[in-house]
Amino acid sequence: MTDFIHEIFAEWRDRWRYPSAVALLADPSRTPSNAELADAVAIDLGAPPATRNDSVRVLIDAGEFGAVSAIVPAGELTDELRARLDEARTTALRELDRRHDELLARGRRARHARLVERSRLTLEAELHPARVARELDEWEEGIEQAEQELAEELERQLVERGAKTHPAWAEAVRACLAVREFPTAAGMIDVGPDAEAFGGPIGVPPGQERWPWRGRTVAEVLAWYTDGAAEPPPEFIDRWRPAGSDTAGWQLLHALGALLAGPMDAAVVQSFAEALDTVLGVEGTRHAVAADGDGFRTVLYGVHDRRLVRLGVPDSLAVWTSANGGSPGAREAATAWLDLTSFHVTAPPPSGVARLTADVLFRLLAPTPGGQPMSVASRRINLLRAVYPQLPMRYVFPEHGGRLNEGSNHELRDDVAWLLDLLGVQARMGVVDAICYDTAGYPPAVSAAFDGLLPHAVARPTELTVDDLAAWRHDPTVQAAFRERVHDALREDPEITVVTLVAVWIYEDNSDTWFGKAEIDEWLVDFFDDDQVEPARSVLSDVGVLLERAVSAGLLRRNQDRYSFRTPGLVSVLNDDVHGRVVEALDRVRQRHRLVMTQVDLRLRDDMLTSTLHSIKNELFALRSRLGSLAAMATRPASEEDARGLLANIAAQLTDAGTGVAVLEQRCQSLLRKMTSAILDPESFDVNELARELKRYFEWQNPGEIAVRVDASGEPLVLFARKILVRLALENLMMNALQAQASVDAPKRAIVLHLHRSEGELPGTAIAYVVIDIEDAGPGLPPRVAKSFSAGELVPAREGEVSRGIDFTRGHVTSSGGTFDYLGRSEELGGAHFRIRLPLHTPSDPPQEPVRPED
Repeated sequence: MTDFIHEIFAEWRDRWRYPSAVALLADPSRTPSNAELADAVAIDLGAPPATRNDSVRVLIDAGEFGAVSAIVPAGELTDELRARLDEARTTALRELDRRHDELLARGRRARHARLVERSRLTLEAELHPARVARELDEWEEGIEQAEQELAEELERQLVERGAKTHPAWAEAVRACLAVREFPTAAGMIDVGPDAEAFGGPIGVPPGQERWPWRGRTVAEVLAWYTDGAAEPPPEFIDRWRPAGSDTAGWQLLHALGALLAGPMDAAVVQSFAEALDTVLGVEGTRHAVAADGDGFRTVLYGVHDRRLVRLGVPDSLAVWTSANGGSPGAREAATAWLDLTSFHVTAPPPSGVARLTADVLFRLLAPTPGGQPMSVASRRINLLRAVYPQLPMRYVFPEHGGRLNEGSNHELRDDVAWLLDLLGVQARMGVVDAICYDTAGYPPAVSAAFDGLLPHAVARPTELTVDDLAAWRHDPTVQAAFRERVHDALREDPEITVVTLVAVWIYEDNSDTWFGKAEIDEWLVDFFDDDQVEPARSVLSDVGVLLERAVSAGLLRRNQDRYSFRTPGLVSVLNDDVHGRVVEALDRVRQRHRLVMTQVDLRLRDDMLTSTLHSIKNELFALRSRLGSLAAMATRPASEEDARGLLANIAAQLTDAGTGVAVLEQRCQSLLRKMTSAILDPESFDVNELARELKRYFEWQNPGEIAVRVDASGEPLVLFARKILVRLALENLMMNALQAQASVDAPKRAIVLHLHRSEGELPGTAIAYVVIDIEDAGPGLPPRVAKSFSAGELVPAREGEVSRGIDFTRGHVTSSGGTFDYLGRSEELGGAHFRIRLPLHTPSDPPQEPVRPED
């Protein structure tokens, strides 16, 4: 029957009237049954297409692209249908990548052995994405079976390890099993009832979530804890009174009572902060307390959690409180406002401030279902859960401070889950997987995605669903803004932009590709070396160094000397006018290169002039001597014949002198070329010693007029960079400072250089760096110069103002992989305060064991 239908449809000109049947018969991988054919024909009879083009639209919408040519040959498609087919194919391929990535992650978590090859599915999805979807459905069924079996096995292990004797721990493990977080659950079972186990937020129970007595005052409720004569409700005694063994909890209640009873002073606030930090696991810390407005400010140190390190969550939290219930006002750093006036939250707190009411502390002290105190780690996390949902995301996850790229794929999922949790947003693991896929953990992409999915704290949803994610993904305006945010972040470093986007082209050809320096070089030569004066490779830093910087920024991952992207999702975001964006970035690199080379050339010419003055003087002295001899000859009386000989001698002497001058000029030019090449080679050097050398130089050049102080650490701060560029950057700023103080009425001009190793990493990277602060006692930057500098623009020169040196300095610093900022007025000297950050030199990474591309 099927063969007969095939023959009819192959010859029948009106087969377009039955698109469902055509699609069914176009699948060479299966033979449809008579019943399936009958169903397909019935569908077409029930909703017959009016034209061939309508039939093509049905096939496109059904995901049967390969069957389109059976209705209308490819060359006869209208522009509208061709565009529709191209868009549908692109969407299908992206959806395949996303779903394959999700199932791959689920399969690994469930220890499922089957692996469906992405490259084969990609080829088939070009023509028949509907069939690919069916194969993925079958794969998912196998994964679900594996998940069920693994959940049963882990439940058995949980019971064996003591679920009955540690109910809170068992509850947390089962919460992980319920949402298929098997690696976290297995890890918690392996280490036993250890609250410090690594994993995602599912493993940290929230404790008592709802406070039942909002109509009571804080003083009334506190009496239930501390006043034996009080009569609390029965449920309070059972569920809220701390365990007798919870010494730290009872101390916090007494400290809270002292705050409430008054009078409030620095000593009372200090005792409260120490008691709260003890509850959070940090004992014996003396807390500094300062008067702040009409209240007091101190800092908590017990909020540091090792599970949140890669997010960039601050290690401490400022706390402000007041006896009269006043507000602390807007803050730059995240601040918890301890408000003991009421359990009710009426108006939103000021910017940067989270209201911390007494019921939050009472929830931390409530015992677990087994009657034990909540673990220190759980108390810490639950305090952060109360604070950070009230704040914009930048306080939880600074866009240039997160290091999500450092972890494995499982750790990246945990990090994203923690970020959602701290923002007060619930999300199933499928949503977390999708966010990891779309962003690959690149911090600016994560920030941009969350800003689109989760608006400002005031309107932030409490749950992020699959439908929310789908709506975000399919909104072209939102996606365009998302892509532009990512490209804006990438654009900050044009050299990394070039290397990353060239890598996008390589990766696009084969998403399983691992590439290296040679492939990037080859693509640069083939596509971007058309500028014969400044070819791409002549203005870029070493490609190997740039690839490492891209890894550190979270764009690429590395396996020995090979590189790739973590997910195709980030490639899809970056794959937008790649050629145009690379050309734009190269133009900026060339502009910066010209700035750098302009000053290098000027400096070398100056050095050449100084170093060759003696040679030139000697040559000129010899020339003057010759000319003197010739003059003496010319004045001697001689016969006509002697005169002719004399003139010939003079001509020969002049010719020799001219040749000597030409040789001297050629020697200077040759030496200049050699010096230019050699001086730009990177080298290792101690920037502390360079700063001291500049101090000696400036004070020698300006005796008695300037005092340069260098505050440097005792340890060497070794850079691997072009020393001349770092020297010129510092010289420029010091010369600017010297000139700016010319109009200042002071007995001696002052410059201070502070150098130290940073505790963190270079923003957006995992690279340790040195901080160099340059401060002076001048009038500061003119407003117009500061404005242009902050906007990243070249500063237009104006008579009497320092500007060009700043442009040169920015070029030198960014060429060395660092950052250059103007911090405003110096607190110490009152003048300009600049900050340079440069990556410290670290030994090469040790050899790594090969890893699978998916790991």
